[in-house]
Amino acid sequence: MRRNADILLLKPPTVREASYPLDLAFLAAPIRRAGYTPVGRDADFGEFRPALMELAAGRFRAVLVSIRAGQREEAVSMIRRVRAVSGDIPVALVGSVPERDPKALLPETGADAVLAGDAEFQVAAFLENPSHDSVHLPGATLRHGTEIETLPLGSSSPDLQDLLPPDRRFLPLLRYGHAYRSVRYPFAAVQGSRGCSRACAHCNRPGGPDHRFRARKPSDIAEEMQRLVRDYGIRDFHFEDDNFFEPTDHLDALLELLAEKRRGWIWEVANGGRPEDLDGRRLSRMAEAGCRRIAIGVEGLFPEGRPSPHPLYQPFETTRKIVRLARKNDISVTGYFLLGLPGVSLEATVHSLRLSRRLGLDMAHYSVFRPEDAHESADFRTTDDLPDAAAMRRLAAAAYRRFYLTPMQVSWLVSEVAREPGLVRAMGKKIRTDLFENREKR
Repeated sequence: MRRNADILLLKPPTVREASYPLDLAFLAAPIRRAGYTPVGRDADFGEFRPALMELAAGRFRAVLVSIRAGQREEAVSMIRRVRAVSGDIPVALVGSVPERDPKALLPETGADAVLAGDAEFQVAAFLENPSHDSVHLPGATLRHGTEIETLPLGSSSPDLQDLLPPDRRFLPLLRYGHAYRSVRYPFAAVQGSRGCSRACAHCNRPGGPDHRFRARKPSDIAEEMQRLVRDYGIRDFHFEDDNFFEPTDHLDALLELLAEKRRGWIWEVANGGRPEDLDGRRLSRMAEAGCRRIAIGVEGLFPEGRPSPHPLYQPFETTRKIVRLARKNDISVTGYFLLGLPGVSLEATVHSLRLSRRLGLDMAHYSVFRPEDAHESADFRTTDDLPDAAAMRRLAAAAYRRFYLTPMQVSWLVSEVAREPGLVRAMGKKIRTDLFENREKR
């Protein structure tokens, strides 16, 4: 083992509930293989201040910080404090936020590098040469004093066949088992694929230079899930793929393997795939393989026979059919809706929200579009054709209240809390933020 070989992996606080930093777990695996010791610290559990004390004592060789949507403000503050304590320690940023805006974040934070794309294939090289004056880091953005340099990313994203499974030892996995949807079962986040052939302009997950769908081997995914069941007693898995429903042979092979290997555990799809990629056959196969909940990216709804207000909007009756097919297979459905898309009128937005309450969803999430979160190639990032953001946030909060503060939803929540009091702690922050505040987060 190397001298001074500990690498600090920092996770900023989340807007709502604490969530397991799967991206840092993937980074921890190649860090450990390179002979270093990844040490995780999560601000959601009050671990940032002790980490600063460890930094001051000279424990760490380098710092990696993951910044995802909604964490920018807190992350910038944290990195500045890291710099105040240890001005010369190498600091690299990873995650969707720094990938979208690296040239602004580096001088703003004083960090040395943004590792873009699949950072797992770059992190060892960064640690070997943290001055990054001669190391090859495809797609990385580097700070040399006051100068910022972005290296070519290449024409295609690397395949994931050789991607190491996440290192679950760098943070206590089971303390994240109180997510509001999985409070009864120890659960773990997993990822079987990255990228998406759609490359929707509003998406805040870049997905690589060519956005193509790339998958790990189904056998590796199944083995990882079995290992987590054996070693940690995991009973529920959340797939965090960019588009789990991507219509490829990979999903069919994975479902067949999960149906064969599953022994009582269940799984769900956490990110919102497009409903048009689903049909009765696929939903039936997912149910047989243990799926109990899916999330679909509806974004908005319009009645059949009328013009669509936006290319992302879904026809109401077709979407409701998918929801009913899922429920028929005992799969609960969460719908994601995006308010404030460019060119969508207030009237169309309000009508979409009304239709969302008639879909038969189990849960719904309403968020407000932010052009700075969109993909860098989107031409509307610099246009003024956007509804008032503050008005959209108020509308989103009202939509949450109208969806959840109904006799049926309240009675469901009371029965759930009676069965599992831990739901109060798990859902408290989320309820306050979504139903009553809906504050803008960077």
